[in-house]
Amino acid sequence: MRANGAELLAHALARAGVEVVAGVPGASVFAFGDAVDRNPKLKPFLVRHESTAAFAADAYFRVSGKLMAVMVHAMPGAANALAGIANAYCDSSSMIVVLGETG
Repeated sequence: MRANGAELLAHALARAGVEVVAGVPGASVFAFGDAVDRNPKLKPFLVRHESTAAFAADAYFRVSGKLMAVMVHAMPGAANALAGIANAYCDSSSMIVVLGETG
């Protein structure tokens, strides 16, 4: 069976030491959300708003020193996560942001 891009990304995140992926699953990140769910090394952390995922990733890094990945929907999801991403950037905190596809 051939792996798709979402599965390869989930595998790469797990190999890089990422343990948690936060976000709102749905249409533009559906394949990635499924790949995270199927990967035993990744724990999905479901939130109700993309900004919550970004702020959670920021807090997780500050407390543990480990990266958390954030999955956001294309366009409005990215805009919603921007406040948390900007806050992390200003304080030199780290996270990985996976933006959903369009079309």
